[in-house]
Amino acid sequence: MAGQHSRRSRGVRRMDKLTAADNMAPLEPEDLIRLGTAAELSGVGGNEILTRAHQAFLSRGDSAGAAVRLLDGAAPTQPGRAQPRRRMDGARPTARV
Repeated sequence: MAGQHSRRSRGVRRMDKLTAADNMAPLEPEDLIRLGTAAELSGVGGNEILTRAHQAFLSRGDSAGAAVRLLDGAAPTQPGRAQPRRRMDGARPTARV
């Protein structure tokens, strides 16, 4: 149990550092992914941060980076846009709980 607490503490400290850096200047999309993933794993959300990463990839013309976020299921569906019926690799999308 102590090891798990220590790992969680390190993760929270990393998340705090990334959040502080993001407050000083917008993070690059790769760092936003790290921050958003850490936030999700810490149970404090993260979807908004991952959406920012997705948008940042798109704004710099990196559609492959943005697509990875969609395939991972991290980017939210925008209202009025159709849901994909299957993933690019042919597998059916899985429901995320």
